[in-house]
Amino acid sequence: MKNNLFLSGILLVCLILSISCKNNNSGLPSSTGKTAEVLFVIDRFHWDGTAGNNIKQIFTAEYQVLNQPEPLFNLAHIEPGDFSKIFQSHRNIIIVEIKDSISKDMMEIRKDVWAQPQLVIKMVSQTPGGFVEMLEKHSKQIIALLYETERKRMQKSFSNEQDMSLTNALQQGFGFSMTLPKGYFMAKKSGDFCWIRRETEETSMGLLVYTYPYTDTISFNSTYILNLRDSLTRIHIPGPRDGSFMQVSHKVVLPVSKKTTFNNRFAVETRGLWDMKGDFMGGPFINYTFTDSTQQKIITLDGFVYAPRFDKRNYIIQLESIIFSYKEP
Repeated sequence: MKNNLFLSGILLVCLILSISCKNNNSGLPSSTGKTAEVLFVIDRFHWDGTAGNNIKQIFTAEYQVLNQPEPLFNLAHIEPGDFSKIFQSHRNIIIVEIKDSISKDMMEIRKDVWAQPQLVIKMVSQTPGGFVEMLEKHSKQIIALLYETERKRMQKSFSNEQDMSLTNALQQGFGFSMTLPKGYFMAKKSGDFCWIRRETEETSMGLLVYTYPYTDTISFNSTYILNLRDSLTRIHIPGPRDGSFMQVSHKVVLPVSKKTTFNNRFAVETRGLWDMKGDFMGGPFINYTFTDSTQQKIITLDGFVYAPRFDKRNYIIQLESIIFSYKEP
């Protein structure tokens, strides 16, 4: 049975972020659409007006810390009269209705309505101004929900092709696991550090895992996190030329850190760019630093991408999905 959440007036953000979906919609078709793509169902007049301008400004804002500018999401638009079955299977749908006859601004969030996995958000308002106010007030939570749902989709896909040998190696070596699909391999394991890789002819994706005893809150200092990363990649991540090694880049864009939660505990998220000292390679990275369940050990999970001929956003989302599959026994 589909779960509905109706929120009128002041949106209950905490409920949005904790929506659970236990639908038994096994008969639904698989959802369509690309990673981080959102289909907006809204009439042309409002899409070309104030409402649409605010939608585009918010959802195509620049994704944080990549080599080249990329949007948070790729947007598709269709008018309500054209919203047929072929479009109803899209993975992320936001339906916007702005009519004088609407008595109360309202938001509805549903999962797996016409396909699975699927997220459908409906926003209704009497005026364009009312819609814009509702959107701007809750845009961060909507974006977070879209990305959380995207990660869960990927994790489900990865679980269908999980490399159990890597899962077991992590469990035995570190006491926790992640869902890693086939194609990744353990490139290096040295004490409390490991480097997991996925290589193709044109791309390279890496996951760094390292742990150490938690003795001081300086472990959550952004400078300490970056310096520790540099000290480890200098030793363990060599470049193609003799003497070259990975390091955090401070040339084009400075790294950005923020306090967050990971696996229901305090963490620091750091996004930045890396390059090769002594070579010309580079790309983005994402780093999460947090404590284990005993709060006796610091754990860092770090994903990085090298894909010089491709956009990087979706690769980072893939790595982040693997990182968020972290699980302790």
